[in-house]
Amino acid sequence: MGKDLSAISPQTRNAKRPTPNTKPKTRNRIFEYKKMPTVLKTKGYRFFFYINDHTPPHIHIEKDRSTAKFSLKNAELAKSKRFSAKELSEIRKIILDNLELLKAKWDERFTNY
Repeated sequence: MGKDLSAISPQTRNAKRPTPNTKPKTRNRIFEYKKMPTVLKTKGYRFFFYINDHTPPHIHIEKDRSTAKFSLKNAELAKSKRFSAKELSEIRKIILDNLELLKAKWDERFTNY
């Protein structure tokens, strides 16, 4: 004799259950990096643009699970997640030291679009 399923809603009864050996679906990391051209890598930080980025000129930074976005006009912080104040200060110094390179890469990438 089977179980009485009349008390269980059809949504619950028909729901797909994950199998223990199934990995969560994630985007292909190679594809992601092609969409986000790396401009500079230093001290564990990756400085990059999104392929379809927008004005005003800015740069994205990531390290591990931390992210930030700085303006290329004055190296001002636009937003940040999980970076400490010390790390943000270090990132800003790196941006200021490489500002001409970062601006040139922005222009090279987005002037023709």
